[in-house]
Amino acid sequence: MIIKKETLPDFDTFADVLAYDPDTSLFFDIETTGFSPAASALFLIGVLHRMEGEWLLTQFLAEEASEEEDLLRAFISLSSHYRTLLHFNGSTFDLPYITKKAAQYQLPLPLSQCASIDLYQKLRPVGKLMGLKRMNQCAFEALLGWQRSDQLTGKHMVSLFEKYAASKEKQIRDLLLLHNHDDMVGMTKLLPATACLLLLRGEFLRIEQAEYLHKNKEHTHPDRKAACGFDSPNPLPCDCLRLTFTLKEALPVPLTVENTAAVTDCCCLPADDRILCRLSVSHHTAVLQIPVFCGTLCHFFADYKNYYYLPLEDQAIHKSVAGYVDPAYRIPAKASTCYIKKTGQFLPQPSKLFTPAFQASVTSSVSYFEWEDSLLMDHEQLTSYLHALLLYLFRS
Repeated sequence: MIIKKETLPDFDTFADVLAYDPDTSLFFDIETTGFSPAASALFLIGVLHRMEGEWLLTQFLAEEASEEEDLLRAFISLSSHYRTLLHFNGSTFDLPYITKKAAQYQLPLPLSQCASIDLYQKLRPVGKLMGLKRMNQCAFEALLGWQRSDQLTGKHMVSLFEKYAASKEKQIRDLLLLHNHDDMVGMTKLLPATACLLLLRGEFLRIEQAEYLHKNKEHTHPDRKAACGFDSPNPLPCDCLRLTFTLKEALPVPLTVENTAAVTDCCCLPADDRILCRLSVSHHTAVLQIPVFCGTLCHFFADYKNYYYLPLEDQAIHKSVAGYVDPAYRIPAKASTCYIKKTGQFLPQPSKLFTPAFQASVTSSVSYFEWEDSLLMDHEQLTSYLHALLLYLFRS
């Protein structure tokens, strides 16, 4: 068995985001000749851990399949000193494979006592957000701009190990080690993408600026969809609230996420089923823009059985005051007619964070609250509103 050690440059661990202690954590990756532990061999394990303040990459390479047990014993001995394991897709392959191999050799396996952080599972929502079509490690590495030296695939590794076991050629050995080396280093290159997880959770550092932007009423744009683009050089098609805020961790690549109006719609019209907004992120700075609806909405009363609807006035009144209205001009209210109307400027909200809440119809999933200039100065309310919008945007 060959043991190769290398000290790697320090890197940002994003330990606060992933909730682990770098000093008691172990990155690892395995190479095998197949997917089934019963019908294949484990021939290479790479581990990355901190030793005396430095990151040490250790690789255990079997020179032939018969050294599998020695390889496994070396890994178990080292990993027993750590509390957390970090890996890419190890939950579905690496860990079950090692567990079955340890049982095959009747070796104690302390890994079950360790916490497990699967970077693949953590980053899947990020990959979806970034539009990745494939979610393998190489795809994430390319997204983040890291180019590995290794060009081999898992299939190449199987045939190469068979050649190496027969020939012990140094060139082949170096190719095997390089592939595993880049898998290990690649995991560290993926860690900055976990900054997106804070955004997905609706977490941010602070709001830097809140602005109410007024539309140019003289401007008309022939393409209504283009007019609704917030970053367009054209004047805004409707009033807009713009929140500029700082992230806790910088995103490694620019990001734009939007719920915008369809071509035949205008973003200043109320939407029954979604909140129209646009988020742009660059490094630590993010800007969320939310169109303001200017018009008339309804506030619906929940206990409609206690109300009458007045068709001429197009509003509902409580039964306690309905006695003053001629019975010919009132009818029992329904859920859909139990409302009062309000004309003004409104902002959408994913839940009834601000009251009274207004809706376009009783069945609308989106509610609105009336705009007040004082909101721009209310940091606590703005923070709650932004948090709710971020959670909505990434869950809708």
